[in-house]
Amino acid sequence: MQQKSLHNAMSIALACKLYSSEHDGNFPKKLDDLIPNYLVTREVVASPLAPDKNTWGYDYFGGKDSDPPEKIRLRSHYAINVKRAVVFCDMRGAWVKDTGN
Repeated sequence: MQQKSLHNAMSIALACKLYSSEHDGNFPKKLDDLIPNYLVTREVVASPLAPDKNTWGYDYFGGKDSDPPEKIRLRSHYAINVKRAVVFCDMRGAWVKDTGN
């Protein structure tokens, strides 16, 4: 489930990047804006870690293509062993220790 969560986060981030390429560098205001043109189904935004598989499982922070690379674009809402799947603005994906924010 850990790999699936990071994979989903990376897929969402890629969809956001594609969206921004068609919207003057602006990322969507909300993840709903990606469906169905950039994400075919809502299943990708559901967390494999959530008790309810219909729950959206990622915190999304929007932004622009010009955001600094170290800014977090997206993170999993649910932690595993106090770590969350995170995708940064430069499209790096990683498991990062949850700081409680």
